[in-house]
Amino acid sequence: MPIYGLMIAFPKTQLTKSVVSSPRFYTVGSLLYLAALAVWGSDGLLGSVWEACKQCLADQQVTAFAALFQCPKVTALTWTHLLLLDLCVARHVYLDGLRKQVVTLHSIVLCFMFGPTGLLSHMFTSKAAQGRQDSKLSSA
Repeated sequence: MPIYGLMIAFPKTQLTKSVVSSPRFYTVGSLLYLAALAVWGSDGLLGSVWEACKQCLADQQVTAFAALFQCPKVTALTWTHLLLLDLCVARHVYLDGLRKQVVTLHSIVLCFMFGPTGLLSHMFTSKAAQGRQDSKLSSA
C-alpha cells in the first residue's frame, strides 16, 4: 500500500503529512467497502454470515464461520475490512508520533503486518520516550 510506504520512508515530508491527515483516502476506501457490502449483501451474504455466527455461538465451534471463507466475496470483504482497520490504526500511530515527536517506523511496519501489535508497540515506545524525556528534565 503506497500510504504505508509514505509513512515509513518519508514520514516528515509535507506530502506524507497531507496525504495521511486528509480524510479522502480513508473515505474512498470506506465507500468502496460499503458499496461491495451493499451489492454482495443483497445476494444474501449478510444473512449467511448472521446464520454462521448464530451456529458458531450455539455449537461453540468456528467450523460454520470458517466455511464462509470458501466464498470469494466473504474473503474479499474480510480482507478489505482488515486492511482498512490496520490502515486506520497506522494512521493514528503516525499522527500521534508526529504530535509527540516519537519514532513510529517499527510500529507502522507492525500495523501493516500484524495490525493491533503496531498500536501496542507505539504505546510502549511513547511511554519509553516520555520516561526518557522526564528523566532528562529531572536531571537538568
